[in-house]
Amino acid sequence: MTAELATPRRRCLRRPARTGNERGFTLIEVMVTLAIFSVVIALTMTQLTTSMQRTADIDRANFAAGEARIAFDALIAELRQSSSLAPGTAAITTISAQEITFFSPDGATPTRMRRISYRLRNGVLERAAVTSTNAGAAPWVFPTGAAEFAPRIPDVINTTIFDPRTGTGAWTANGAAVRQVRVKVAFASAITAAGQTSFEERVTVRVVPA
Repeated sequence: MTAELATPRRRCLRRPARTGNERGFTLIEVMVTLAIFSVVIALTMTQLTTSMQRTADIDRANFAAGEARIAFDALIAELRQSSSLAPGTAAITTISAQEITFFSPDGATPTRMRRISYRLRNGVLERAAVTSTNAGAAPWVFPTGAAEFAPRIPDVINTTIFDPRTGTGAWTANGAAVRQVRVKVAFASAITAAGQTSFEERVTVRVVPA
């Protein structure tokens, strides 16, 4: 046997040549791709942040509207219960477009009388109340000194909160002559397209016959 037959032939494996479609990415192509990807990510994050901020703003506005609704309903409830429990004594002592003071029983036993005031100051509807030191019946005795006002509804944008009317429908600032009060509070809001939310109620004032 010859040496040629004893030694197996080695096959030469050649790597096939790359075609034009199989070439790799160049550095410039990679950099351009990364730049486009970065822009897309930045735009997506911006939109996501804006959406989250908008949701948070709506949540805060909804909460503010809910708190304002609670405060407004409390005002209406107190005004509907207004009474001096004394024949010939008006339930409302003072009233104007931006202020009102009235008597309202506290509902306890024995009954004590509350003197409640609401006023609009610098776009904020405020409330103050003081309770009589005696109980049971008039004449009611109240502590000396002015009651401290506390904010109830901020960002109020209307200036006419109280619209007092007589039995004939005429406007009046005389508390003893008031038979109906229209109460309206409008405040800035991010919820509605108009940018404001408003509440309105009409309250009939009870009169204790003389």
